[in-house]
Amino acid sequence: MLSQLLNNYGNAESLREGRGDAAVALFQRALAIAERNRSQDPGYYVPLGNIAMVRIWQHRYEEAESGFRALLEHVRDAPAGSELSPLFAWHGLAAALWGQGRHAEAFAAAAEAEVTRQAAVREVAAGLSDEQALAFQEQDYATLDHALAIAIDSGDAQLLASAWTLALGARGQVTAIQAQRLAQARASADPTLLALWNEWKAASAAMESATPDTQRANAGRRLERAERRLALALPQAGSFAHAGADISTLRNALPSETALLWLHDLRHRKPDDFANAAVDRRDPETWAFVLPAGGAPIRALRLGSAGAIARELADWQTQLANPAGSLALVRERGRNVARSVWAPIASETNAKRLFVIAGGPLLRLPWAALPDGDGWLVERDRSFHLLNHEHELLEPVRPRVQPSHALLVIADPRGDRAPATARAPGCDDVATLPSLPGARREVERLTALLQQQGAGATMLGLVGDEASEARFRREAPRAAVLHLATHGVVPHRDCAATGTRGLSLSADPEPADAAASVALLLAAPDEAATGVAGDGLLHGPEIAAMDLSAVRWAVLAACSTSSGRTRAYEGLYGLSRAFRLAGARTVLLSLWPVDDEATAQWSEALYRARLREGADTPTAMRQAQRSVLAARRAAGRSEHPWYWAGFVAIGDWR
Repeated sequence: MLSQLLNNYGNAESLREGRGDAAVALFQRALAIAERNRSQDPGYYVPLGNIAMVRIWQHRYEEAESGFRALLEHVRDAPAGSELSPLFAWHGLAAALWGQGRHAEAFAAAAEAEVTRQAAVREVAAGLSDEQALAFQEQDYATLDHALAIAIDSGDAQLLASAWTLALGARGQVTAIQAQRLAQARASADPTLLALWNEWKAASAAMESATPDTQRANAGRRLERAERRLALALPQAGSFAHAGADISTLRNALPSETALLWLHDLRHRKPDDFANAAVDRRDPETWAFVLPAGGAPIRALRLGSAGAIARELADWQTQLANPAGSLALVRERGRNVARSVWAPIASETNAKRLFVIAGGPLLRLPWAALPDGDGWLVERDRSFHLLNHEHELLEPVRPRVQPSHALLVIADPRGDRAPATARAPGCDDVATLPSLPGARREVERLTALLQQQGAGATMLGLVGDEASEARFRREAPRAAVLHLATHGVVPHRDCAATGTRGLSLSADPEPADAAASVALLLAAPDEAATGVAGDGLLHGPEIAAMDLSAVRWAVLAACSTSSGRTRAYEGLYGLSRAFRLAGARTVLLSLWPVDDEATAQWSEALYRARLREGADTPTAMRQAQRSVLAARRAAGRSEHPWYWAGFVAIGDWR
């Protein structure tokens, strides 16, 4: 009814200018009919909210407050996931109170709306496929943004802390549900559930191998059905809860001299943005929220137009991904990003380490490569680490198990030839993939490092044809650290080589946040000889189906392994999320097509810091980057960040 009325009586702008009385009159007629019928169905009272919504657009906030309070009387007790939940009423009431300058009351109402939204996600998503759950979560309920905007406008540090606590509860819900679902399915011995699990795995494999559009459409429908059946068989996966986490808990979890940084694009700025479709067309503002260790208040910093910052970052990333380009241009474009993003943050915190939560383009910002004076930020007394969400600070250290392998290394699998699936239509001119001599040297250097560690530090290196899918599936769950020094491949495209450790099967490579994500090249077995099937490509769903709960690090030393979409509330998808769903604690990813030899040097320095010195993840990452940079300078070679800044770590920082 609402959409029909808005179509008939003008857009949101005209209603906000006071010409919405005709629409209000129709809503009042509908309400009068409902009252005459004295229906007990709360749905009959929806026009109360419609009228109040228009009053907000007309800046008649007291009338809007009365309308939303009246609606709440009828829908307050409705289930969070129902069509008539109190979410809309609480959200509208928050806007009405905000418009009257009653910030504390407005925030309380906005918090009720956001808590209701989060409960609805848990209730509904537990019975949906992963994609359906994401679609439900991303419906246009901007309750978290509204609460955050009210807190910022109030200038009240306590409200800002409460808004961050709401965000803490919002992040990672769908991923947590899917992770629990897959973990329960993997461990179950129930024959009925086992059949559903096997069908899910088969449907996932069929989806990844399908090439024509018709095949992919059919495979997509099959996967959707399989996921729904698995979800309905495991409803308890939706019962997870983030126990008692709040800002004070986060403060206590931060290591010394560490600050937590949340980067967020905010669209809502004023009360009448409520339920206004025009807001979605507006360029959001990027804000930085800094939570220091100790008792200092949260700092809220407006960085500027999200669109402008994204363009500056894209311009810089174009230069970063081109090692033959001008180093001066890299510095110039990088300074633009540093001026917009880093300088305001640096002026507000002297923390030596920052844990970063971000979304969209800023999730792939290579902090270490930001120019700083005549050098780079990696050379200063600062380090950075990405978190998928705040709960990674709060997860207990898992009991130490004795894996069979301290380190499992996959290196240069079948570098002499590509698997059949890597030859998409139009790809006959690429008969082979380049070998990776640097990857093979990684095995030798890592073997030497492990030997220096003495007894108990075991490593399994699988090189060439030994690095098969079947062998990886068997050995990976038994390893503490996975290191995959191989090719990254984007399947199902026309092919064009893009880097020494990567092959994009696309004539026009998609941007890093495109829906298609990289697969990892492994050795395809000789099925005729071994009786083992496999296409030689390790896709995200195949990884997610594995039990990698013993894995502390998954190092994806291939090209562009950070590719994949970023999703609101859920972070980075692609290989990163696949390893998280499988249980890996931390994933190290490449931002661009990386150099084979430089990656080998980086890997050796990384593991020297980790294994010999016992460094945590951000410290090991910084030392590895510094080591490669220093070695290149000493040899008189280019210090372009392409050679040393191409990797980021995301997940547990320890």
